[in-house]
Amino acid sequence: MKNADLNMVRLVSWLVLMVFALLCVGPGMAMEEMTPTPTVTPVPLGMEPTPVPPGQPHAMVEELAGDDLSANQLVASPPAGFFSPKLSFGPIPDRPGSDGRGVRIDLAPGQGTLIISLEPIPVQGLARVSATFRADSQALTIALVALNSPIDGQIGYSNITGYEINTHAYRSLDLVYAPPSGVLHLGFQVVNMPFSSLSSTVYLDNLSVESLELPVGEPVSLVVPGDFDSGLKDL
Repeated sequence: MKNADLNMVRLVSWLVLMVFALLCVGPGMAMEEMTPTPTVTPVPLGMEPTPVPPGQPHAMVEELAGDDLSANQLVASPPAGFFSPKLSFGPIPDRPGSDGRGVRIDLAPGQGTLIISLEPIPVQGLARVSATFRADSQALTIALVALNSPIDGQIGYSNITGYEINTHAYRSLDLVYAPPSGVLHLGFQVVNMPFSSLSSTVYLDNLSVESLELPVGEPVSLVVPGDFDSGLKDL
């Protein structure tokens, strides 16, 4: 992994972990149990990812059919304060929502990973960002992240934890995001908190980004009489 890629992942891991620290207190967890938000070294000057000019609307779908991170145009690193889990590319449970090939993430307590698309993805306006996953326990915090490129702290995210995690089937995690630069990186993060008593497995498949073309509606004219009482009948 290049130094620029590693610094990019570490910076984003810190940003997403800050969101978790504020919003993702699972059922039965006291605030004092949560891991303090660690600090990281900022990305050195001259090592920022190279921006890509905005392009025409298009779709990006990564079915995770490659044998490793680089073959799938991805990079990964543990969020600050966590250790790396085991990532295995290849066969995963073949159920509705997956073609049976993707990445298996095995997480012991205190382990986590943030997986990010290596190449910046140009979009036009709003984009739908999606990932399909299945977890075997609810002792996790999972997030889908869209990051403005070059990475500057502007992000969109959708996260679930605890009872929100369906352990019986694959499900899609989605968000809609309009990167200010017209270019984004897709990210998927899963962490197993250090105070958890369970090891867990997540199966990940089908990362996608799709530009949205919103329909243009017809304007509706509201014509009401000038007096208040009569106007209420037409509202």
